Amino acid sequence: MNSPPYDHSAPPELGAGQSSPGPEAVGGSPPHWETRYRRRRVGAGVAVTALAALIVAIISGGGAASRRVVHSVRRPPTPAPGGLPGDTLAGLGNWTPQQLAAVDRVLRYAPYVTQGSHRRREVALTFDDGPSTFTPQVLTILRHEHAPATFFQIGRSATQYPDIAREVLAAGLPIGDHTETHPALAGLSSAQQRTEILDGAKAIQSYGAPYPRLFRPPYGSFNATTEKLARGHRMLTIMWTVDTRDFSQPGVRNIISTAVSGAKPGAIILMHDGGGPRSETVAALPHIIRDLRRRRFRLVTVPQLVLDDPPQRTQSAPLSSAG
Repeated sequence: MNSPPYDHSAPPELGAGQSSPGPEAVGGSPPHWETRYRRRRVGAGVAVTALAALIVAIISGGGAASRRVVHSVRRPPTPAPGGLPGDTLAGLGNWTPQQLAAVDRVLRYAPYVTQGSHRRREVALTFDDGPSTFTPQVLTILRHEHAPATFFQIGRSATQYPDIAREVLAAGLPIGDHTETHPALAGLSSAQQRTEILDGAKAIQSYGAPYPRLFRPPYGSFNATTEKLARGHRMLTIMWTVDTRDFSQPGVRNIISTAVSGAKPGAIILMHDGGGPRSETVAALPHIIRDLRRRRFRLVTVPQLVLDDPPQRTQSAPLSSAG
């Protein structure tokens, strides 16, 4: 059963003693006390040798091992076929302290983000309105193409499809809040908007996902109240640069063309994995990923884009309200 369609036309040291005489010096076998003494000396010597070896291993080998571990962590991931270094599904989707700090920095000066600052050829693919029965297909393509993406989920859809929602989480991809029921927020009171935003966040957390630090208003509909509520709850509002309008099912070729032709450094591309039939989006996705890479774009998640290429203080609002 598919998710219900939405009306997108709406706005973490022993000391060594002197040597005792041996048996040849005193004649016969050594006394019992000497036997015990010599045994203790032998045992102590073994202990000292072992301790010294351990210390040397820690100082020399251990230090090198530590350096090897740090080096392995910092080594860039192997590029995906046709992609740029770091352009992989595993790793980029996991939030890092640096990404969280970047979101907090941007929250201090930007009411919303529509794109990066154009300094890097990075593009972020985003999907709204899921999870739905089409989401696993989208995840399969992302895994196959080693491409990351960011998902903005509707609370009631996450409640309806918790297992599918967990698939997105298991893939290590960031999940943002897209409200509880997908209303046009600008037309709601402050109390109603707060309920929609927080109920959506609770639904996302209910299946094990972390508290969402990203928020996207349905239809792109928001006002000063929405901005204040999102920032007050430490959510960065993420809009978009390119709207593929895939929700209207304009045809696979049109979706590909719109996504690729509209891409530019710092762009955020809007697509949907729920809210209605999404077979065209699924069919277009592999081509979009490959075409963007042919144009030497690096695919990243929104948190990585905000870290690598933070937005300017002044941005243009989205031209459309698809959401």
